[in-house]
Amino acid sequence: MINYPKLKWPEGKKFAFTVFDDTDRATLNNVSAIYQLIKDLGFRTTKSVWVSKERPERNPICPSPTLDDQKYLNWILSLQKAGFEIGLHNTSANSSYRNETINGIKNFRKLLRQEPKVLANHSGNRDGIYWASDRLNGIYKKIYQLL
Repeated sequence: MINYPKLKWPEGKKFAFTVFDDTDRATLNNVSAIYQLIKDLGFRTTKSVWVSKERPERNPICPSPTLDDQKYLNWILSLQKAGFEIGLHNTSANSSYRNETINGIKNFRKLLRQEPKVLANHSGNRDGIYWASDRLNGIYKKIYQLL
């Protein structure tokens, strides 16, 4: 048995629950009301973002607003101000070159005035930490490798 250190939760709570919102296809029209409800209920979650637009020549797969869109950025900043955590879902919906990722992270810092603290790789992006069969294990990895 593993002996984990005892965690101290905020305000003496006994546990924590978190939600990480995958930004795929999230628009102001289809998620802003949900975030207002979450806020009104007193919850705070993590909202992921893309910093830069997809490159059309790289097979766009998830047309969604990014921090390049001023109206969307303003909404994200309002969520951040209300206590929501803002995280990365890679810097773009499609694969980025290293310099694009570096610039995307710099822009995240500049626009949100914080370091990105959390990242969820976007499925299939080659700049993800894990990609293709390395995202899987066990029988699922073996099946993927057969394809």
